Amino acid sequence: MSDAEQIMEVSLRFDWRVDPLWVSIDNDIADNYGPGDITEMVSLSAELRAAIAEWNDRMQSTYVEEQPQDSGFSDPEDERNSSPTVGNWRDG
Repeated sequence: MSDAEQIMEVSLRFDWRVDPLWVSIDNDIADNYGPGDITEMVSLSAELRAAIAEWNDRMQSTYVEEQPQDSGFSDPEDERNSSPTVGNWRDG
């Protein structure tokens, strides 16, 4: 199968200490990319990459290394407001 025929799936996911973008080609195991590295695989606007980086930084900042079970947002409203926002890209 040529590169032109490959199916690429890009996902945005959050997990502690991991970059937020995942790329799978032809349903293979997904590889992890940061907003600055994703341009090797797919073209995203600078605005979108900056919003993803900002969102990931906010989420990562809630990690408590000494007590991982205490990680995350203590206020559900803060968590809702942490969604990445770029133009009309915010869900809900």
